[in-house]
Amino acid sequence: MRAFFLLVLLVGCSAAPPVSDSRPLGTVSVAWDVGAKASFADSSATVALIPLTYTDLDDLQSGNRYLTVTFRVENQSTGPLENLTLRAYAATANLGGTAVGAVRAFPSPSHPDGTAITDPLVAQSIRPIQGTQLGPAGPEPDPQASNFEGFSQAESAGLERGAQAQGLLAGSEQVLDYGFAASDRTINPGATSLINVAVKLPRTFSTSPTPYRFKLSFLLTTSPTLRVSQALGETTSQALARAEALLSGHQMLQLVLLSSDPVPPQSCLSVVRLTNLRIGIAPTYLLQP
Repeated sequence: MRAFFLLVLLVGCSAAPPVSDSRPLGTVSVAWDVGAKASFADSSATVALIPLTYTDLDDLQSGNRYLTVTFRVENQSTGPLENLTLRAYAATANLGGTAVGAVRAFPSPSHPDGTAITDPLVAQSIRPIQGTQLGPAGPEPDPQASNFEGFSQAESAGLERGAQAQGLLAGSEQVLDYGFAASDRTINPGATSLINVAVKLPRTFSTSPTPYRFKLSFLLTTSPTLRVSQALGETTSQALARAEALLSGHQMLQLVLLSSDPVPPQSCLSVVRLTNLRIGIAPTYLLQP
């Protein structure tokens, strides 16, 4: 009986899909712009995105700002969308080989639209994280807004080739190693979900104004791979808890970790360890040496 029970667990848990299984659908530019409220769609008109809330937390102790913008996403296609994700890419017009572009400073009487910021170091200092909330000791990851995803360079290269073959990306544009996934892993036609796009950046820059608005370039993708990724500032136990909440016992889940902390073996849970993630093609890494 015991052997039969173990066999059922192994047979019932489907194997993890191969590397680079993300399917590109279209491109979309997402803005941190507190004045933007209108709905917009990706280039394939698969998904409509509606900005809901903008959260801005300042941490005087660390000298960082934490920004989270929450979008409602609506499936406008005729089929379900699995593991819908916004995958960052370095567009030609962006700064510093990153997904960040159209950066502007705070408005002023002389520059009501804000002066343009062209320093690539500013863009390279805008780093993806989980959605953030204010905790007892300061800003901390918000488990209800944790949509960050990390990917290997091989996965990013595979998606890049597919997007270039479809004409979605130019030959000089590169897919980076991070993105943000929808909270609901399956979105049926006409249904909606939420995506939280979150970053942290310095509160001040020594040679440039503080950014007030900017845009992030994304590929809209789907994938059969169910995953949960540890983000900058998130502990292994926090990422594991989110993964365990999604385990269904019949689909393999990938837990992507940036740490070397041990994880107890579990059926249907595979651990993928990445030592770093490219957030720019310079390369600029998420975790600096």
